[in-house]
Amino acid sequence: MKGASERLNRDTAVNCVMEVLLNNKFEEWLFSKYEQNSEGNHFLPRQYHGVIHTIAALGYNWALKLLLNSGVLVNYRDANGWTALHWAARFGREETVVLLLDAGAAAGALSDPTAQDPAAKTPASVASAYGFKGLSAYLSEAELIAHLHSLESKENGSSGDQISRVVGRISDTSAHAQSGSDDQLALKESLGAMRYAVQAAGRIQTAFRIFSFRKKQQAGLQNRGNHIISIREVGAASHGMLEKAALSIQKNFRCWKKRKEFLKIRKNVIKIQARVRAHQQHNKYKELLRSVGILEKVMLRWYRKGVGLRGFHPGAIAMPIDEEDEDDVAKVFRKQRVETALNKAVSRVSSIIDSPVARQQYRRMLKMHKQNKDDDEK
Repeated sequence: MKGASERLNRDTAVNCVMEVLLNNKFEEWLFSKYEQNSEGNHFLPRQYHGVIHTIAALGYNWALKLLLNSGVLVNYRDANGWTALHWAARFGREETVVLLLDAGAAAGALSDPTAQDPAAKTPASVASAYGFKGLSAYLSEAELIAHLHSLESKENGSSGDQISRVVGRISDTSAHAQSGSDDQLALKESLGAMRYAVQAAGRIQTAFRIFSFRKKQQAGLQNRGNHIISIREVGAASHGMLEKAALSIQKNFRCWKKRKEFLKIRKNVIKIQARVRAHQQHNKYKELLRSVGILEKVMLRWYRKGVGLRGFHPGAIAMPIDEEDEDDVAKVFRKQRVETALNKAVSRVSSIIDSPVARQQYRRMLKMHKQNKDDDEK
């Protein structure tokens, strides 16, 4: 027992020494790469911003704070579209995830789809894929709250601090749970998170339905306004039409005989011209058919995989999409992407109810967020 304690103390001391050495080396490297802008501020060049992904994957929070203070974007993406939050979720870095969310990281950031993985992934889906259920629930809740707040901001026209409200609402889910054992508190907080996730998903779906309803109303009002304007234009154009019609009838009646003779002559001339042109075009059409027949056998059938010019169907050309079809496409997109994403997020939050390990992980992250919030207020 004593030997194990000494070994643990030795390992802790070695880790502390290594962390101090890494901190000093990292600060030296960071200061050597600094550049100065026109305002006299020092910042890290953009080609070195990718180091934030490695730092987040390793869970070096002390280095992460230095990078964020050096002008590195918290949502900077790598070649696959992964942010630092994706990498922290990939390796289950709980404290790093909380720190990134408090710093303004986007919980709903999507990665780039690839041939091996065609579905774009959020940090919550990455954490769930690697077995970090509590971390995935925390990220899913943050994603739902951020989405809901963005919709509320657009509707109300407010431009407040979204991140502060998001993390504030996350901390509110555990405000009611203050008494009981650790397992009981974790269960209460998990139930509160699931309840708030369901409410947020329902409000998001309601907001989309309201937006679609308002769009239809605006289209109906616009059509009604155009109809009223067309009636007014017809009324204004009909003013004085009777006088113009009377003058036109008088002019035609005066020159009726001469015009009748002229029309008869012109009609005969047009018939003669039409017959001559038809004869010429018929001869040219025969020559065209011969040439096209040869080309069709030699080249066109090969190019169209056995279907020549005569097999071409112009009706297969895509027709332009009207407004009703566009609305249908929007509905399908909402069902396939938005509603599916909401259902997955809610299911990830509700999955921690049956897992004591996930509940404890979720509770730890709430405590970390509350601790960071208290430190910032001090």
